[in-house]
Amino acid sequence: GVEVAVRNLKAEGVHTFATVYGNADLSLDAVTISGMRSITGGGGAVVTVPKGTGSVVTIQNSTITDSRTYTKPIPLTDDSVYVFGGAIMGQGTLVMDNVSMIGNETAGAVAWNSGDVTIVSSRFVNAGGLQATGDTDMTIVNSAVSFRLGGTDPVSQVSAISGARIDLIAS
Repeated sequence: GVEVAVRNLKAEGVHTFATVYGNADLSLDAVTISGMRSITGGGGAVVTVPKGTGSVVTIQNSTITDSRTYTKPIPLTDDSVYVFGGAIMGQGTLVMDNVSMIGNETAGAVAWNSGDVTIVSSRFVNAGGLQATGDTDMTIVNSAVSFRLGGTDPVSQVSAISGARIDLIAS
């Protein structure tokens, strides 16, 4: 597969930063991303992995601020659980190490629907929720998750849906 590494880059105000297709790998290191806007309504303002079986996305030592996706959360049966698009969304393997996501308020920070997610030493401040769906194992270690006060926004949650699993460790 294809391997792409991006280091020491500042990106501001574009539609989508990266789309990763099957069996490709993306590594972001010391990248600052701000003002991203997904105008398609499907989420993925920063990174999207639409057909990511076998894909690996690694984001480390990076900051993502003020990224927006124009996707309304979809309520499941009883309006207590919502499915949402994320600034980072897809399937495959996602590793986030020392990442700060700040001010992604219109959708989730991460929405992953199949594969393994490992989030270590990262901060999510008013960045939307973290969601694992279906065949996803998400592990969050030594990370801070802070949502807006009131917390009634359906994307301001950490949620495992449809058999997914989330382990919070020292977070």
